[in-house]
Amino acid sequence: MAGLPDPAKALSTTEALFTQTANDAVEEMVIGRKRKRGEYASYCDETRAKIARYVY
Repeated sequence: MAGLPDPAKALSTTEALFTQTANDAVEEMVIGRKRKRGEYASYCDETRAKIARYVY
């Protein structure tokens, strides 16, 4: 991801590991910003029957 520090330019192995771990955490936060709307397939049988009556 652009803008994050490059672990290959670290002065030590420990610093490279910390940098890579931080980069992975930042990428996961940025990518994981999608909102979940909810469970769509969690209707009971009665509700499904009502939906089917209106849809078809």
